[in-house]
Amino acid sequence: VYVRFNIEPTSDTDPDGQTVTGWVYDEWFMTEMEYQLIQQGIMPYGGEWDDALRSIERASLYDHADIRIMRLSTYVSDETLKQAWITYKANVHDTVNQPSYPATVTYPLTPE
Repeated sequence: VYVRFNIEPTSDTDPDGQTVTGWVYDEWFMTEMEYQLIQQGIMPYGGEWDDALRSIERASLYDHADIRIMRLSTYVSDETLKQAWITYKANVHDTVNQPSYPATVTYPLTPE
């Protein structure tokens, strides 16, 4: 099962006071068993998707951003995966200006 993440435009502020806006999009592989567990409201890995951290290799807030996922937790608000929300904290590294700062993005989980 491939799970695709789509979010609304997001924004954050770097240490220099500049506002960073853009979209985050990525997808990762989930086993069928994990998919069924989430549908039942059960959180594998104690609710933290350690494997997903290694599976998500790239995402971008804007052209020169390289986001490394530091932590990802799952929350199920209903029995269906479509109702699940994920919040992750990432370090955003601007390859142009070189600032490094934390960013938090919350977005809906949509199954393929």
